[in-house]
Amino acid sequence: MVANVLRLFAIPQISYASTAPELSDSTRYDFFSRVVPPDSYQAQAMVDIVRALGWNYVSTLASEGNYGESGVEAFVQISREAGGVCIARSVKIPREPKPGEFDKVIRRLMETPNARGIIIFANEDDIRGVLEATRQANLTGHFLWVGSDSWGSKIAPVLSLEDVAVGAITILPKRASIDGFDQYFMTRSLENNRRNVWFAEFWEENFNCRLTSSGSQADGSTRKCTGEERIGQDSEYEQEGKVQFVIDAVYAIAHALHSMHQALCPGHSGLCPAMEPTDGRTLLRHLRSVHFNGEQSRRRERGADSLQGRDRLGWTGLRAELLEPEPRVACAPQLGRRQ
Repeated sequence: MVANVLRLFAIPQISYASTAPELSDSTRYDFFSRVVPPDSYQAQAMVDIVRALGWNYVSTLASEGNYGESGVEAFVQISREAGGVCIARSVKIPREPKPGEFDKVIRRLMETPNARGIIIFANEDDIRGVLEATRQANLTGHFLWVGSDSWGSKIAPVLSLEDVAVGAITILPKRASIDGFDQYFMTRSLENNRRNVWFAEFWEENFNCRLTSSGSQADGSTRKCTGEERIGQDSEYEQEGKVQFVIDAVYAIAHALHSMHQALCPGHSGLCPAMEPTDGRTLLRHLRSVHFNGEQSRRRERGADSLQGRDRLGWTGLRAELLEPEPRVACAPQLGRRQ
């Protein structure tokens, strides 16, 4: 984990995407900050949804790894504290699923068929694999999905599988589109954006064409790029959801450096000896004291975590059914067991 390495050298880090709950542990990750909420926030939102819908018997599904496992762990812990929700099965998807692995996942979930609500913390490929296996098992409409922000509002996990995903409730960090970024990005071209070494590859993929030199498209049937294509006019364009968090993270560092410069180098137009080299602990202190108007609201950067809200989305029409209570099911000390 990058946070572990940077901590060794006392280098402050501020993330626009890292949501793992354990990063909130300031004793282990004291140089880490973020402008997005930890997964424990969305786990709380998921518990609230489950309880509001009257579900009392659900299963969890996680991709193997830090994101999936810690997210499910947070959901299980919060649901235990809240009470009234039993975990039927906690299923883990291997990091490198073998052929038939997703079919096995569905069979395990069907060992408790009354637990139709599935809490899922998984990557896009695993979500898609689960939905495909659900269709192959003729179980379309059986499961009711509550997905984390890795699913969110993305199209890729459900493309051509919309019938299986109908009714899913997914979670996203509360966010807004940045008009200024759209105006900037839609005017980028091969001529005015040479500094971005990945832009040529993006251009090819976005316009489904090939460039003569730096391009990566090798298919001879793909048309040649003219260079006159325009983003948003000759291709579909939608702002990436994390843009506002990237902007806030950059501004947070900029404000911290400005505050540090005012304190250590008053009257200097550039770096003074007191900031050469820059001391990480001093910069961290200024970073944690930053106040500024961010892209969403007035942001207070004190502490490692951002107090950011969550959006709750319904996929292709909400089909959040009020499942019949399961009065005979009682939560046992061990997950997945019934008494």
